[in-house]
Amino acid sequence: MAGQGSVLVRLSGANRSGAEVSAKVVDISESGIGLEINTLLQRGELVEIAGEAKTADGRHLPSGVARVRWCSPAGNGGYRAGLSFEQIAGDRSASNADFAEAQEDHYELLQLSPNADPETIQRVFRILAQRYHPDNQETGNVDLFRKVKQSYDVLIDRDKRAAYDVQRNASRTDRLKIFSGWESCSGMEAEKRKRQGILALLYAQRVGSPQQPSMSIRELEDMLACPREHLEFSLWFLKERRYVTRSDNNRHSITCEGVEAAEREASEQAAAEREHLIVPDHRLPRLAAPA
Repeated sequence: MAGQGSVLVRLSGANRSGAEVSAKVVDISESGIGLEINTLLQRGELVEIAGEAKTADGRHLPSGVARVRWCSPAGNGGYRAGLSFEQIAGDRSASNADFAEAQEDHYELLQLSPNADPETIQRVFRILAQRYHPDNQETGNVDLFRKVKQSYDVLIDRDKRAAYDVQRNASRTDRLKIFSGWESCSGMEAEKRKRQGILALLYAQRVGSPQQPSMSIRELEDMLACPREHLEFSLWFLKERRYVTRSDNNRHSITCEGVEAAEREASEQAAAEREHLIVPDHRLPRLAAPA
């Protein structure tokens, strides 16, 4: 059927994971979608279709994961692509929140960058597997060994990793938007949450991508669902405290003092939760546990 409108395509390739491009809907059916797009899609890769495309008879198809079946030049500098909808974990309609609750973050668990190559994944897995193997009398941990093995099995398999990346990218924003109910906070409490969110994001970026540890103001704005004008005071404060530094190209990264502050905040929150002094706030970003 002919389609109309446009959709957002979230990519999952190793070198462009999380990138988003707009595409025009050419045709659409229950099983797939045809697009005009300015980016070359790789045959076989998984992407997420965000937005609701509409068929000629007025029916809307929900956002979902799709596999690229073909992509060829269109003669105008762009491309035509055909994609078929995929089912992930048996339920394409599962919400991003359900995905985030149901799965470990495999990259955080292995302390890997989302751009890590297979050789790096194998090397890190071997080290962690030796550390947590039940036969290791000093550091063995059955539960952690099982989780590390599960994460490795997903990330080392090309198709499983691509599918996981699509779902992770979709759910990551939801998990990190600390202002999903920000109307209930104001003044100093809202400002404190912003600073916690910024430090948590920059901490995770430093741990997961040590070669590219910085984030732009646009990335912070998107991940925290907060306009940059509302982040200026928070960033000023964090820079004055030497928790955050800004480069000449206006990218922000966490400092050693910032790492210590973030870990101190996480430890204090965990201790308070153990003592039942506060109710865990799942809207706040969670820091990856230090090795």
